[in-house]
Amino acid sequence: LVVSTVATCGTLGAASVAVGRTTRTLGPPWPLIFAPLLLREPCCALSQLGVLPGVLGVAITTVTEAEFHAIGFVAAVASTAAAALQMVLAKQMLTKHGISKDELFYQVATYSLLLLTPLFALIDLWRLQATGLGALFSCAHWLLLNALCTFVNQYTGLTVLDAMASPLSHAIANVMKR
Repeated sequence: LVVSTVATCGTLGAASVAVGRTTRTLGPPWPLIFAPLLLREPCCALSQLGVLPGVLGVAITTVTEAEFHAIGFVAAVASTAAAALQMVLAKQMLTKHGISKDELFYQVATYSLLLLTPLFALIDLWRLQATGLGALFSCAHWLLLNALCTFVNQYTGLTVLDAMASPLSHAIANVMKR
């Protein structure tokens, strides 16, 4: 989650939102790579062929984008791969290790807070202090709204993952919501 969040911020800093959002639709191929390695789930050729049109579509769309930026694209791919790895590992914890959805969510949220707080202090806090304490208070409601939206997104994503048979199904559902 931390790597995905940081890479998403890198994407938004280096590329257009269109490139970032389009590249995020590359979610389905990643579980096809991670699930056999981590969950020991075989991947059928039909699933591999099924994601090929999406990969080709993203490749054509991003390369022909007027505001294409290679660093932003790489950050978006890293963000997508990290999110897929998170879902595969979460599925492993839910099915093979017997951890409940709520316990897993609590652990991910706690570790993310512990890892992202120093990054926030290092990267953004000094900018807010440079503009004055008023800037911190004026954007506090946006930070709280972002935290609430992230909470809802992560919890509902984990709930959907828990209900689905495989991380690939979850990745396809994520693409469909976009």
